Amino acid sequence: MQLTRWTWERGGAAEAARPLVAWMGWKMEEALRRNDFKPCWHTCRTAWPLIWKLLEEVAELLWECVRPYLFRRAGCRRDRVVAEAADVAVVAMMLADWFNGASADRGRDDVW
Repeated sequence: MQLTRWTWERGGAAEAARPLVAWMGWKMEEALRRNDFKPCWHTCRTAWPLIWKLLEEVAELLWECVRPYLFRRAGCRRDRVVAEAADVAVVAMMLADWFNGASADRGRDDVW
């Protein structure tokens, strides 16, 4: 995949995203595309499914980080750590989006 510059407007001038932010953005996009078959997070009536999913993804990321230390023969799979970190970032983005648009998109004030 070719990494292109991500830009956005701020004060009328285009600014490029930091290289690490652009790279992580592409990793998040890859994670989203891998899961396109799943229902959209906008269908969640409460925030709880997203909160539990975030905890699950954090646990998976931590497992990939500590596994090499627990099992000496298991090498660090950097690609798995990166993929799990992207999954955590995606679910955190979904949760932030859910709360940011919770009352507007769902026509109510209660988010729980």
